[in-house]
Amino acid sequence: GVDVLLTHSPPLGCGDEPDPPHRGFACLHEAVRRLRPPLLLHGHIHPHGSVKEDRTLDSTRVVNVVGYKVLDVPAP
Repeated sequence: GVDVLLTHSPPLGCGDEPDPPHRGFACLHEAVRRLRPPLLLHGHIHPHGSVKEDRTLDSTRVVNVVGYKVLDVPAP
């Protein structure tokens, strides 16, 4: 299985923004459904000083890692 799914952009509606250049990708919903990774890490959405909260898609934790993010990843 997949432990961590790393993408450039977030899934649609899961930490993205409403303007077209920052809209997430709907196809990532199917990828998460099929792969069921515990963790999806994405960039592209720059928080500009604000804190972007983690999201959940099905049972997958979706984390914006723009800049940097320190994470504890549980052993499989």
